[in-house]
Amino acid sequence: MQFVISFRSRSDAIAFGRYLSSNAVTNQLINKPRTVSGSCGLAVLANIDQNKLLGLVNSYRGRVGNIYQLLRLPSGIKYQLV
Repeated sequence: MQFVISFRSRSDAIAFGRYLSSNAVTNQLINKPRTVSGSCGLAVLANIDQNKLLGLVNSYRGRVGNIYQLLRLPSGIKYQLV
């Protein structure tokens, strides 16, 4: 599954991306989609199981914003708040 995680600051997004990488989770920094809420212009796109992601978010000591599941539909891409 793919998830988009939003943040309040660029440094929070970068730090969380590094945290995911240190836990062997494939991720990348992306420009935050317009339909995703968040203060900064960056988000993290992660390919991970939902339960594992939530476990990592709960164990993370930094700030994380909203988590959205990326849905690829015939009508286009949608973001569903987790």
